Amino acid sequence: MLSSHISQQDIADSSVQLFTAILARTLLGKRFTKLQHGSLVLVVSGLVVRAAASGSVLPSAASPDSSRQLYGAVATLASALTYSMMNMMYDYTVQTTENPPPHPVMMAHMARIGLIANGLYTAAFTLPHWDELVGAHLHASPGGLAGAVALLLVFGALYNLHGTVQGRAFRLEGALGIALVNSMRGSTVAVLASALYCSASKPEACLTLLPSISAAMITLGGVLWVVHGASPKGALARELKRLESKATV
Repeated sequence: MLSSHISQQDIADSSVQLFTAILARTLLGKRFTKLQHGSLVLVVSGLVVRAAASGSVLPSAASPDSSRQLYGAVATLASALTYSMMNMMYDYTVQTTENPPPHPVMMAHMARIGLIANGLYTAAFTLPHWDELVGAHLHASPGGLAGAVALLLVFGALYNLHGTVQGRAFRLEGALGIALVNSMRGSTVAVLASALYCSASKPEACLTLLPSISAAMITLGGVLWVVHGASPKGALARELKRLESKATV
């Protein structure tokens, strides 16, 4: 199950990276240098290597769960595309609006939408299967309900810190910066999980050769991108020029 989850997450990360790069080029008119193209190739290749290390994400024809796995992969790709489109809309709003809303305000609006969507999902799917999806895990947890609440509080604090870093990356690098942050986050989690949980009883958490290569490739790709930032051209550049001329009138 852990291997399947990691593989699906790798599909999402690599797809978001590709979709965001394509949309940034076609919709926002951004141009990338050779080193930036190289950084994108490194990041996506690193994610593919990590997926390969986690196990094949393509279902076997003989597998009884093949249709469910295929459906999950398609749903993951659709989710990655909508996530990339959302980032593009955010990027366009920030870079083409004379006085864009502050990042915390935009995040607050997105949080409200997410709360409604998650509430509907919880009511329709999670609550009817509460014992299987939640209750069984709580009973199996050494800390019980108190431990789960403590973990959720820690997660909430770290997630807000992560959101602050994402906001900074968005202001500096746009939607592609967010995609890179998410890709590098996966490598960071793999390294930390190995350091914390690797043992003889949990060999799947150990950082072997392929995950190590993947982490190095993704990190190098992220560093190359940050060192050689993109310069907006095309449609976005024309829009920025229009706003600048309007401001000087």
